[in-house]
Amino acid sequence: MTHARPTSRPRDEQKAKTLHPAVIRLDIVMPGQDGFATCRALKKDAATAAIPIVMVTGKDADTDRFWAQKQGCSGYVVKPFTAEQLAGAIQPFV
Repeated sequence: MTHARPTSRPRDEQKAKTLHPAVIRLDIVMPGQDGFATCRALKKDAATAAIPIVMVTGKDADTDRFWAQKQGCSGYVVKPFTAEQLAGAIQPFV
């Protein structure tokens, strides 16, 4: 199983195209480009559009969950989380 860490730079988006991980996890708050914009970019690209994205973030507002889903996220986990919660969000995609 391949799993990509949070990405926020075009170089990392290119890495996702090359590695084609089973799941990508993103945070909403990242340096450079936020997780919403990164998710949008990955979902618009045919090479990465089918890769499930799980948002792992400290933001627990309903609006953040809504926007994550709207951008194409397949799952949402709020920090702090347990290993079981993270595994439960990722497991359906691996």
